[in-house]
Amino acid sequence: MIYKSWSFKDATTRLDTAITRIENNPPELRHVFTQTFIESARNDLNKLECFRDETLCGAIISIKDLLDVEGFVTRSGSTVLSNNPPAKKDADVVDALRNSGAILIGHTNMSEFAYSGLGLNPHYGTPENTLYKDHIPGGSTSGGAVSVATNLCDIAIGTDTGGSLRIPAAFNGIVGFKPSQQSVSLKGCNPLSFSLDSIGPMASSVEACEAAWSVMSGFERKPNFATQDRKLIIPKNFGLTELDEIVAEGFQDITHRLIKSGIEITEKFLPSLEQHKELNAWHLSSVEANTAYKYYIQNDSNNFDPRVIKRIQQSNELKAVEYCETLISRQKNIELFEEELAGSLLLLPTVAILPPSFSEVENDDDYHRLNILSLRNTSLGNVMNGCSISIPFKYKGQTLGLMLTGINGEDIHLLEKAKQLASFL
Repeated sequence: MIYKSWSFKDATTRLDTAITRIENNPPELRHVFTQTFIESARNDLNKLECFRDETLCGAIISIKDLLDVEGFVTRSGSTVLSNNPPAKKDADVVDALRNSGAILIGHTNMSEFAYSGLGLNPHYGTPENTLYKDHIPGGSTSGGAVSVATNLCDIAIGTDTGGSLRIPAAFNGIVGFKPSQQSVSLKGCNPLSFSLDSIGPMASSVEACEAAWSVMSGFERKPNFATQDRKLIIPKNFGLTELDEIVAEGFQDITHRLIKSGIEITEKFLPSLEQHKELNAWHLSSVEANTAYKYYIQNDSNNFDPRVIKRIQQSNELKAVEYCETLISRQKNIELFEEELAGSLLLLPTVAILPPSFSEVENDDDYHRLNILSLRNTSLGNVMNGCSISIPFKYKGQTLGLMLTGINGEDIHLLEKAKQLASFL
């Protein structure tokens, strides 16, 4: 049975508490939501009796502001979409959550169009990191991470195109899970990159993430289902350079602790990671976002976040053949990666750095450098079409993220290994 921190019995009290906190707008919740669903949430509560045996019955869940919720405008953290009509129906994942007894509390803030790993938003403000005062929350699912880390919500649902669930999870001391892309329907989700986008959960535990993913994906454990243990590989040639000192020390310490606990970990050089470093993966997100939001770029470009539209428009001069070459190279490298990693999972720090302060990202050059560095390790899982999870651990008083990455379709085995590791952390 999947562990749950919510229940039908106390749902009314918990929702009332959440709504009171939202209405009081304490500092830790400022800029978390672009809009709340208070009346709709009460309606969800009134229908719970019909779902009392379902997995998510009574769970309070926040929804990233790029997933359609019937009756509300989906803004994607932008102002250029704010005049669009309200969604006529729920996104597929939102519908699945409702039908499992979830209580949806609001659309959470995000980097505009999900195109940043730092979580800043000039239109709706930026939530503050829950662990480090005056520091960024990470993104793009910034509000979602804070909604869970402040114990307002049991689960946050967001997207991950290059780390947008795992980076803010690591920066705020919670769990973030990027499932295999095809396991969760993207229907009703405003895209960033149709090649790389995945929908997944953040929560305080791996078990809660598994519960949300099982509902969204329709995965059901059969009575005789057995997971297979996965060995862990630390890649010798990726993800361990340019680390903050505390991140490097913490990763070394946790791997030694895991080995002493009986976890099998080996170091290995992976040729696919050399090819990954040469791939122009930015072609995918830039071209595909440029295509998705072409109308708004042509008609309302002045109202975009300048840093976001700059990244989108860097593909303006890109030739079609270059984009196609990137697609082909990526697919070939995915095949090599899957051969190399069969039966194993990669083990890496989730993010190379601690969350920067707001002052450290004021300058555009620093912002760009820190964004790229924050995304480096996590984006591997998206480009390789895999699944990946970040789980928190502590070292010398700091909360850091430990990331497991597996090949496409290994979600349940990844989750089982993450639960095993979490028990040691």
